[in-house]
Amino acid sequence: MIISKHLLLILISVFLLFGCQSARDEFYNNGVDFGDSGKFHQAISSYTKAIEIDPEFFKAYYNRGTMNLILSEYDKAIEDFNKAIVLQPECAECYLNLGTAFNRSENYSQSITKYTKALELNPNLWIAYMNRGRSYYRLEKYELALLDYNKAIEINPDNDTVKLWKSEITD
Repeated sequence: MIISKHLLLILISVFLLFGCQSARDEFYNNGVDFGDSGKFHQAISSYTKAIEIDPEFFKAYYNRGTMNLILSEYDKAIEDFNKAIVLQPECAECYLNLGTAFNRSENYSQSITKYTKALELNPNLWIAYMNRGRSYYRLEKYELALLDYNKAIEINPDNDTVKLWKSEITD
């Protein structure tokens, strides 16, 4: 049986696609394992390899951004979360983590913008209220901070951190 050149090209493409997909997933899974065991630099390296194989791999950008956030590499985290948002614009957690990267780099106005977007996508994301409140607090906008702290407590009444932060304003 003679296989046409067209069919042969299709078969080779399918083989390469699935071969790359499994390598991508292996690097990604290694990144998860490294991250779970506190080996954040190795996790970043694995996620980077997964991204090299598949530049549209949302989860690898998101997780690499998280590792960079943990390592206080805020510019890199911002870059990764921005790319993740391009790939999945409705990802509330991407905006939440992007806001955290801006907050930790003391760009409070940008963090407020990102937390607000996270809340537009998921109004029950109590941690976005808490963190946006902290950004307002850092900008000495205490009334806005208090509103956000109260909303965070309404959604998650068991969080002691937000109660402590609220007490800095009310006591």
